[in-house]
Amino acid sequence: MDRKLLPAILASLAPGATSIDPLLLDHHNRKLLLHKAVRLRHPKKLAIVQFLIKTNLADSDERDDVGGRTASEVALSELRDRELASAMLAAEMERVTDLRGFFVAVIRRGSVPVCELFLELKRFTEGEIFRHVSSAVIELDAKRVVIAEGLRLFLQYQMVRYAHNHFGGDVGGVVDRNAWWMHFAAIEEHWAVLERSFSDRDCNKFDSEFLYRIRMMHNHLYFVKNVAFLSHLPVMEMAFCLAVFVKILECDPEYELYKFLINKLDVMNPDLPLKSFVNFTDHLGVSVLQQFCDGEGGFDGAKLLIEHGANPLAVNQNKHTPLHQALLTTGSQESLRFLNLYVENDWRSSDGMTRAIEMPNAFGLSPLHAAVTGGHAEVFATPIVEYLIDADLNDQIPPANLEKLKLLLLTREPKFNSIALHAAANCGRIENCRFILDCQNLYNRHSKNKLNLARNQYDIRGLTPWELAIEGKQKSVLDLFREDQ
Repeated sequence: MDRKLLPAILASLAPGATSIDPLLLDHHNRKLLLHKAVRLRHPKKLAIVQFLIKTNLADSDERDDVGGRTASEVALSELRDRELASAMLAAEMERVTDLRGFFVAVIRRGSVPVCELFLELKRFTEGEIFRHVSSAVIELDAKRVVIAEGLRLFLQYQMVRYAHNHFGGDVGGVVDRNAWWMHFAAIEEHWAVLERSFSDRDCNKFDSEFLYRIRMMHNHLYFVKNVAFLSHLPVMEMAFCLAVFVKILECDPEYELYKFLINKLDVMNPDLPLKSFVNFTDHLGVSVLQQFCDGEGGFDGAKLLIEHGANPLAVNQNKHTPLHQALLTTGSQESLRFLNLYVENDWRSSDGMTRAIEMPNAFGLSPLHAAVTGGHAEVFATPIVEYLIDADLNDQIPPANLEKLKLLLLTREPKFNSIALHAAANCGRIENCRFILDCQNLYNRHSKNKLNLARNQYDIRGLTPWELAIEGKQKSVLDLFREDQ
């Protein structure tokens, strides 16, 4: 682990700490942070790992580059530390509101030991294990998620064990003749959702939830197919039709043809295949568009997705827009292309009040704050500022636009009450600091009220950008601040 990160983590989790060190919010510092914490040799390792999970600073589903393992897998298989792995899962479960969704997430990790430990910690009954496992497997199959062979065998064993213990019956027992009603009640519940959400014949809505509910209805029908007094109902025929329906939907080459057969009007729309998935998101809220904006070479694909209906303002669980993602992860020229695309289209929030490049993420960082934190400000910070103040930085700036420049320089992200210069100084972004100071000096040349951002602006801890640079031992930033005085 980077020698600066450990003190930052310890300071943030210390009793009485009121904020998280900005170093931990840097996208690059958070990469594989949980894996690094798991491998620490430190007396407070357990507290550090739990802190990173509970504050969502680390992604428990993130995989390393060696064997594609999650941090909990590393703790179990490499370190043989069952106590640590148990504490990690327990920390995750503390903030779980959707148990079924978390069960699916654990299975997606593909590790038998992790799944086995999870079942042990939750202390599920056999019936609960059967319901959760069968539901999760059906959902993942509907989403075309491949479950690792070893884990699939483990899950099938859980279901077979329950079936052996409970579905075989007892020769001397009594059969509950009203059990069929439970199955019809479940079918009615699934049908009500389908009727409410999928009744407009829009084929684009045939998503994973649709397939999941159809599969569940099929399974419940199968359990009542041999009930004698229901023989006048076409139960078997209905189950057969649902099975055929799902199978056709899952056959990719024939899928578009099938949609044509049930809704001929849609075949006139040449964009239908692309529109059917452009706004899908994964379990972290990451859309297809955001994946194109993450890293180099995705601009052309991202632009095509937007042209075909992708939402340019969609946010993930950290409330990062695609623009945040591009400014933080792509190179300077690619970032500039994304920025120009957003500026030219003037995309705004749903109420029309907030421009895309002003929208804050979950940490309160606007794309400008993200830009000065992530680098490349020398390329695209100028067009951001010129766009926001509606003026050319090289021309005479009217008083009204000058006030916009001041407001921009003093805008604070709410979590740490810091301005952009705090973020740039703390991360040692020398070119970004120089750009912000150039903007300050431009304002000072045209205004009677002078700004001194480095020394007179305080964050939530009462520190100025100058003091943050001292604290972080950012010598080049301090030299720049001294030159600017």
